[in-house]
Amino acid sequence: MFWRKAKPPESTSDVLKLASKMGLERRQFVRVKYPELQKFTVLPEIGFADSFFRVIDISVGGCCLFDPHEMLGSQVGVEVDLTLAWGGKIDHVKSRIVSRVGHRRHIQFLNLEKAKTDRLKDWMGPGIRGQGLKLVTAAEGAAGPALDADEVWTSLQGDSVIFENHVHRYTQINLNGKPYSIFREAWPVRDGNKPSRPKDLEQLVLFLVNAPQPSLRLKSLIITLQQMIEGDET
Repeated sequence: MFWRKAKPPESTSDVLKLASKMGLERRQFVRVKYPELQKFTVLPEIGFADSFFRVIDISVGGCCLFDPHEMLGSQVGVEVDLTLAWGGKIDHVKSRIVSRVGHRRHIQFLNLEKAKTDRLKDWMGPGIRGQGLKLVTAAEGAAGPALDADEVWTSLQGDSVIFENHVHRYTQINLNGKPYSIFREAWPVRDGNKPSRPKDLEQLVLFLVNAPQPSLRLKSLIITLQQMIEGDET
């Protein structure tokens, strides 16, 4: 199969700047969607008073939390002390509830230190890159070599998702210069032949759930990877 030459990996800051220029994210800070996973370690868990929320999305400036039991109260404008749990460490972050829509609470971080901001940008990286994915149509592919694929997604950063016509291999994914192969009846591999770790699959899911207007095939792939993560006991 012919495919474009992989570009050197870019830093998350470079991708953030490009996303802003492309108009992919119109807010002051780029927001990344969280997958709906019970096991998810590549973005911080966010909690309050020893309880953790389902996080809708996050940016370096704040987050959106699902709070059906109103643990944060019902008032807008109040300040709350949230916890960010990541990498075995818990940080306390002063925050403000800036709006509410139904059970969703939109939160502004008030004192997230630069080191933690930079760390969060790195953790958000796969999701930010996913926002640059675009489905390649037949008309767009007509000018280049024919691809032996059912569906192709690409980005200006060199990331790609290729659904193949292959008896065993279902999808090839290139994320930040790293190749992954997803098989129909076998565990995914990375870098050609290494078994993918659960954390690799989490990063792939984070990458894919942030793709704009995902197709049915892309949604199906996300579900497949989520089931692998949730079913892994290691």
